[in-house]
Amino acid sequence: MKHILTIILLSITLFSFKGDKNVKYLDFEYHKTKQKRAFFTQKFSEMETGNWHSQIRIQRNGILKEDGYYLSDKLEVRNGPFVEYYFNGHLKSVGTYTDNQKSGEWKSYFPSGAVKSSGEYNEGNKEGVWSYFFVSGQVQKTGEYRNNKLFGDWVNYYNKGGIKWGRVYNEEGKQEGESEFYFRNGQLDKKGIFSNGKKSGDWEYYFETGERSGLVNFQDGDVVSEQYWNIDGSEEIDFEKANEGFRYPGGDAELNKFIGHTLKYPAIARNYNIQGTVFVSFNLDAEGIIIDAHINKGVHPSIDDEALRVINAMPNWEAGLIRNRPVSISYTLPVLFKLQ
Repeated sequence: MKHILTIILLSITLFSFKGDKNVKYLDFEYHKTKQKRAFFTQKFSEMETGNWHSQIRIQRNGILKEDGYYLSDKLEVRNGPFVEYYFNGHLKSVGTYTDNQKSGEWKSYFPSGAVKSSGEYNEGNKEGVWSYFFVSGQVQKTGEYRNNKLFGDWVNYYNKGGIKWGRVYNEEGKQEGESEFYFRNGQLDKKGIFSNGKKSGDWEYYFETGERSGLVNFQDGDVVSEQYWNIDGSEEIDFEKANEGFRYPGGDAELNKFIGHTLKYPAIARNYNIQGTVFVSFNLDAEGIIIDAHINKGVHPSIDDEALRVINAMPNWEAGLIRNRPVSISYTLPVLFKLQ
C-alpha cells in the first residue's frame, strides 16, 4: 500500500511546471467567489505534459483539500493522478482519472488515516475484487464487481470477527441462490433463497440461542405464509406482534421535533454558509439502545460533529421484534442543516 501511494504522490510532485500559477477563490460549494468570501483557494498551472496541475487549499489554515490534474485550464475534465483530503488534512482518496473517469487502482481512507476501501476501476466502473474495511483495519466485506455491479460470492464480517452474511449475486447485480446470515455469536440468524433479487420459497429464522423463531414462505418477494414460535417452543399466533418494528418514542413526528430542538447550528458553518444533509448511521441493539453511531456521509466537520452529537443524545428507541425475535438493526438517519 505504501509503495503504490508513494508512486502516485511522486507522480504529482515530479511533473515540471510550464507557466505561472493562476488563482481562483471558491466558496464552500466550490463556486467562484470573491477572496474575502472564499472558503477555498485554488492555484493551477500548466505542465510540460499539457495537463494542468491544480491544488485547492482551505483559505483560513492552508490545509490541502485536493491535488490533481486536469486536461485544460477550464478545470472541468480530470486527467491524471488525483488525491483528495479531509478537512483535517488526512488522506481521503488516492487514484487516477482518465478523461474524467476513474481508472486503475483506487483507495479511500477514514479521517483517521486507516484504509476504508480498495479496488480498481475501468472507465469509471468498479471491476474485479474490492475490499471494504472497518476503521480498526478488520475487513468489513469483500467480493467482486463486474461493470460496476456486485457479482458472485460476497462475504460481510462483524467488526470483531466472524461472518455476518454470505450472498451470491448474478450478472445483473441481484442476489441469487442461497444466503445465510449469522449472529455475532456465530449462531445462524436466518437462511433462504433469493431469485433474481427477491426472496423465494421457505426462509427459516432463529433466536440467538439457536431455537427456531419463524418459517416464512415467499413468492417473488411477497409473503405467502408465515408461522412463528416463542423461545419456549410454543406457537406465536399474533403475527403483528411477531413483526413489531423498532420505533422512536412517539413516532417520526417526535423524532423530528427532538432533532429540531436539540440541533445547534455551528458558528463556523453559519459564517461560511455551510449547508447540507449529514447521514448518520448507527445500530439499535435488542433493547433499542443506540450504539456505534458514525458519519456515513458528511458535509463539513463542524456540522458532521453536531449531527453526531444530536444522534448520540437521543433517548432509547422502543425495541421491536423481527420474525418474532429481538435483534439489533442498522439504521441511517439524515440530518438536514439549512440556513434560512
